[in-house]
Amino acid sequence: MEELLEMNNKERERLKIIIRLEEGALNQDIAARQLKIGVRQLQRLIHEYRKNGEKTLISKRRGKRSNYILSDHLRKEIAIVIMQNYPDFGPTFAHEKLVEKHGIVASISSVRNIMIENKIWKPKKVKAEKVHQRRAPRECYGELVQMDGSYHDWFEGRAPECCLIVVIDDATSRLMWLQFVKWESCFGYFQTIKKYIKKHGKPMSIYTDRLAVFETTRKTDKNYKDTQVHRALSTLGIELILARSPQAKGRVERVNGTLQDRLIKEMRLARISTMEEGNAFLPSYIEKHNKKFAKKPKSTIDAHTNIKIDSNLENVLCLHHERKISKDLMVWFEGKTYQILEPKYKHRLSGKKVLIREKEDGSLDFLYSGRLLNFKNYNELPKENLNKSKAVMKDFSAPLDLHKLKSGEHRGHHPWRRSKKKIVAF
Repeated sequence: MEELLEMNNKERERLKIIIRLEEGALNQDIAARQLKIGVRQLQRLIHEYRKNGEKTLISKRRGKRSNYILSDHLRKEIAIVIMQNYPDFGPTFAHEKLVEKHGIVASISSVRNIMIENKIWKPKKVKAEKVHQRRAPRECYGELVQMDGSYHDWFEGRAPECCLIVVIDDATSRLMWLQFVKWESCFGYFQTIKKYIKKHGKPMSIYTDRLAVFETTRKTDKNYKDTQVHRALSTLGIELILARSPQAKGRVERVNGTLQDRLIKEMRLARISTMEEGNAFLPSYIEKHNKKFAKKPKSTIDAHTNIKIDSNLENVLCLHHERKISKDLMVWFEGKTYQILEPKYKHRLSGKKVLIREKEDGSLDFLYSGRLLNFKNYNELPKENLNKSKAVMKDFSAPLDLHKLKSGEHRGHHPWRRSKKKIVAF
């Protein structure tokens, strides 16, 4: 029984050229060029073809095991290691850990196939997504910074759910800063911006979403310039840009997904169970992440601006409130009453507006025309001072003295009363 030969399209085309060469329709030079081989190799191929026929053109490796395929023992070992240590890792991340911690050498595709065969990992179905035109990244490092907060169970139940503030450079996709906070607040973003500036300098602009921290929620006024964060960034000379969709700031959104996969598992391996330990671990993770994912910018110019790191940065990155000083130099703020202790300027301060700076630790500063004012909580003042500040109340229960009434002594000193007539009692 003759052997059944199976040829692919490439081998069939080669057979046609060999047949035309044998019929004399082609010479060896033209046939060699069409087959993309040398003339001597073509001569050896013709010799084998005349001797063994068409099966000469079929690859002798067909149907045989590849020399590069992993052994069954190694494939089982990889599957066991992944199931015991990295059951929820993706193929790429699991491959990195196999090389880093176990010294197992295998390709990413082999690890992926092993995980699929053993039902450790299930490939995602490709969904038909809306087409969003991708914006080209900025050319300079520090020209645009994307910032976002990502809520997730970062510690996998070992600690309460919290928010990770992520800051990424648009030109290089470098992680610039990471910080765990309880929730997205003005103070959380103020602290992130302050640490960013101290480490890298001042960026030209920051790209964020339309959270209430950045854009006002007032229905009558959609101007976001009255928010605390915008006021602070404007004072520092940083432009605030608000995105109209998650896809607009897609780079930081994609990084959030990567962190929710990789950072969680890295903290699990490092046995981190609190926000404090997590914040201490983040700098080392940022360095490792940037080595793998960061890229070079188009321009070598660093757009960051160096500014003086002094108390002025602390005074800008805090909450600013404006209140009016009453006639008796009282200020009401957050349900409490404060007494301005400035006897020298008491006449000019009455009715004026005072700027209150509220720090993260709860401390307050009162300023008028850029000058700090001395103040104290009204309820904490000594009793003798409170008695002096109160007007003396008349005792209407005392008996009426007719002699004082006739002589006018009851009037006391009233400089605006010009009349000196005495009151006559009837």
